[in-house]
Amino acid sequence: MKKRLDVERDVWTAVNVPIGYGDGALLRGDRAAAARHWRTAADTARKLGSEFSVPAVLAECAQAARSEGRLDDAAVMLAAAAELSPLQDERPRTHLAGVAAAVSADLGDVASAQWWEGVAGSEPAPGSDQLGERLRELVRRAETVSGRD
Repeated sequence: MKKRLDVERDVWTAVNVPIGYGDGALLRGDRAAAARHWRTAADTARKLGSEFSVPAVLAECAQAARSEGRLDDAAVMLAAAAELSPLQDERPRTHLAGVAAAVSADLGDVASAQWWEGVAGSEPAPGSDQLGERLRELVRRAETVSGRD
């Protein structure tokens, strides 16, 4: 992957390569590097005027990590997705909140799962500070459950 990307003709690659690098960094346990790569992907999409949603991809990746039992990685991806996108828009908020509810339920935190289900359908959305704090708490709780063998 040393060849320079032709972003003028391949927006998908220009955005997805840093997403993949972020996923790899997360699997190595380097959350700071993962977040940097994901910010790069989101910045690239914006610079290219793309409608590509890095937060939506991260929510999908979080769902996949959850299905693999990697609840800690799923929570980190959800928190990163929320940082990259204001969650005032209903569609991304609903998607992210649905995955967060499932992760909370997998952690045995019924109250949080119910709160996230409420966020998915609420208008207006909770403030970004409240969402951020809830996601940080989800990450803390998920860290207590090892997702790796």
